[in-house]
Amino acid sequence: MLKLKYFTIILLGALFITFCKKDPENPIVTPRPSPDKIDTLLPKLSDFKLFYGDLKDMQATDNLFNYDLITPLYSDYAGKARFIFFPKGSTANYNNTGVLNFPEGTLILKTFYFSKDLRNEALGRKILETRVLFLKNGIWHSGNYHWNNEQTEAFLEEEEKEVTANWIDVNGISQTTQYLIPSNLDCEKCHKSNETLEPLGPKARNLNKLFNGKNQLQALNELGFLKGLPALGSIPKVPKWDDPSSGSLDLRARAYLDINCGHCHNENGNANFTILLNWEAGADKLGKCQTPSYGSRSGGFSFDIVPGKADSSVMTYRMGETNQNKMPSIAKTFVHKEGVELIKNWINEMTPIGCTE
Repeated sequence: MLKLKYFTIILLGALFITFCKKDPENPIVTPRPSPDKIDTLLPKLSDFKLFYGDLKDMQATDNLFNYDLITPLYSDYAGKARFIFFPKGSTANYNNTGVLNFPEGTLILKTFYFSKDLRNEALGRKILETRVLFLKNGIWHSGNYHWNNEQTEAFLEEEEKEVTANWIDVNGISQTTQYLIPSNLDCEKCHKSNETLEPLGPKARNLNKLFNGKNQLQALNELGFLKGLPALGSIPKVPKWDDPSSGSLDLRARAYLDINCGHCHNENGNANFTILLNWEAGADKLGKCQTPSYGSRSGGFSFDIVPGKADSSVMTYRMGETNQNKMPSIAKTFVHKEGVELIKNWINEMTPIGCTE
């Protein structure tokens, strides 16, 4: 009888361990509630209560979706952590061409940081700013949060700020720059379309990728944050600008120009009077043999793009500058050498057509 009792205890213990141990395919998820809604931009980033634990770790609560872009905007080699907050019960609508149609009360957050060593992200990082777009009454509003040196808080600021950034690049070389956190007004310059603000990156074609183990659009759909999603195979997808296996040189260059230049150089942007560089622009709008409209800032070159001659083109000249002639004209203090090389290769592969004055 005693042996039977011990046997029963051992069996129950084994069953307890079996049922309570974690299932790797269905892990137990601890609820991390987000606010039901957010009504305004708040003085401190922590006031939103969108992250749990240490703020600098950026651990997302339940209605905060962490995402990435196939081809991102270049920002002085800064890394970025991107999140979208969906108010409780709200859903975005799929859009095949532009930015997803986000619901009222959406927040889009983009945090800029410099990793200590780009060869090993585990060595840590320094966060400099978090830019926020907030949709209220159908209008997007912008706010910029500057992080303190202790990395414990970020504060809403209106003015620009210069911060020293140090990092070791992929070649093991120490780099430094005076990174410029833009003013709220500068942020609006890039985000304006037809005189209203709008997000730039979260378009289906730039979200259509695996991230955190799943296609991002599919993940949004399964979480209830996105409706109207068509079959994944029918969704457009841009190539990754620095991955030759993802697309042709022409398409990779167009993807790079779209995200880095197309927000101003489009029919509704601040530079719609010059060349058009958004994804939808026709090949005849890219600036081939076009006389630039910016006079003395053209470096003495006669055409935006001289097919077959990148070193004679205004586009690559301005991309390679960090002075008053630089392009993009704001939020850039360090030349993106790899990006310039991509565009040079793209121009050099074009069939020469003999530009004439």
